[in-house]
Amino acid sequence: MTTSVPLPSGGDSSMTFTGLGVPGSNCLMWRDAYGRIASCICALPLCLQSICCGFLLNVMTSRNPSVSLNLKTSQEGLDPTGPVTVLDHTGVRRGGRAAVEHPLTIRIDGNELITLMTIGTHPECLVIGYLRNQGLIAEPQMIESVTVDWLHEVADVITRNGSGIQNVIAGELPNAVPVTPIRVRRSEIYAIVAEIPKWNAIYRLAGSVHGCGLFEKGELRYFYEDVGRHNATDALAGQMWIDGFEGDGTILYSTGRLTAEIVAKVASMRIPVLISRNGVTYRAVELARKLNVMLVARARNKKFDIYSCHDFLEVD
Repeated sequence: MTTSVPLPSGGDSSMTFTGLGVPGSNCLMWRDAYGRIASCICALPLCLQSICCGFLLNVMTSRNPSVSLNLKTSQEGLDPTGPVTVLDHTGVRRGGRAAVEHPLTIRIDGNELITLMTIGTHPECLVIGYLRNQGLIAEPQMIESVTVDWLHEVADVITRNGSGIQNVIAGELPNAVPVTPIRVRRSEIYAIVAEIPKWNAIYRLAGSVHGCGLFEKGELRYFYEDVGRHNATDALAGQMWIDGFEGDGTILYSTGRLTAEIVAKVASMRIPVLISRNGVTYRAVELARKLNVMLVARARNKKFDIYSCHDFLEVD
């Protein structure tokens, strides 16, 4: 599968698309190869789909993204789908795949925080990104280790001070400050909308998941899928934090609707442009205007609507 599958990275790590593990100079080559692989897997018999998914799962979990931070993480990614039997409207039985949901309880220095439901492909990134986007951890250096134990369905986070999180404020949006807006070409939005379907293989294989991708200078740098749009965004945020990658000048595409919380998360990641194929809420529009985030909604084919930062679109 292509989606959120980190390919073996190579060369200078600073030149690597680390969320996907794709060497920057070979991005198009890897994209085309993985697009073909994803299409082939979807066409295989059920038993062979499971074998191929297992093989790619080993690729997904074989890398340690946190070496530069001296942050210890487990590598406990799971197969995102499970085999099911479907009876269709004609009475014919066939094999299929369904997205798997796993409960994962986050514990901070032994204290239970929350239980998330996830497909489990990148649980460590999800946990780190959740803590980041909720404003519970100020910087990744505060985390000593993240260890996922699927047998007990827990993710244990150990902080360096050992005293847990300090600023839990229930019901508040993540802290966010205005970002620096960027000019965006209409053709760039078209290209991003056309690119995303090449990577959402879990959705194509099983449906019932959301995806998000981060683009830098027209190239896809990260892509994640999960059962919820917030999970996908959090996993991406976690990987960015681990890699020390800032969102300035980038564009985030999400398959989910654009709410105020998603806008706040994007701003806290310093991402100035947010695109979705779905609609927006009024509060999201208000917040996007305050935070200088360009909100592009209903982006499908060659159509879209911009709700904020209108003057930064270049109609080319």
